[in-house]
Amino acid sequence: MRPAPVAARVAVALGSVLLAATAGCSSSPSSTAAAPGTSSPAAPPTTTAPRPSAAGPSTIYANDPAKTVSAQVGETVALRVDVDPAAAETWEVVSYDQAKLFDMGAAYDQTASTILGHSVTQNLLFRATAAGTSKVVLRYGQPGSASASDTTVTFTVTTT
Repeated sequence: MRPAPVAARVAVALGSVLLAATAGCSSSPSSTAAAPGTSSPAAPPTTTAPRPSAAGPSTIYANDPAKTVSAQVGETVALRVDVDPAAAETWEVVSYDQAKLFDMGAAYDQTASTILGHSVTQNLLFRATAAGTSKVVLRYGQPGSASASDTTVTFTVTTT
């Protein structure tokens, strides 16, 4: 058998690299609360996820502070906001109703980038613990040092 032409071998190699680079990528909900000075892709806001079967609690993704987030007791609520980690600023929880929500910390969808202006999605995670409505206030700025110029957003979470 005769070897494939160079162009064909290069095309196969590039296809393999692209396939490997996109393996494991998923289409998780995109965030709309962007970090100041960054832009996020336009995507329809997501405020609820499908309820679980008998397997266990699900995660509710919320990325639009203008929409009320609906969750059931026991579910996890992920408030999704964009952050520019290279700018040394992040989103912090300022206040929430501790009788209705449990703060589970934060996680990132992607590995934090050191390229200034490149945003990643930060998920602020809460467990719904009791029925009712809670306002979750978030602040974007230098960690641990509030400033009057910091950006704040408020998410409303209603638990049943």
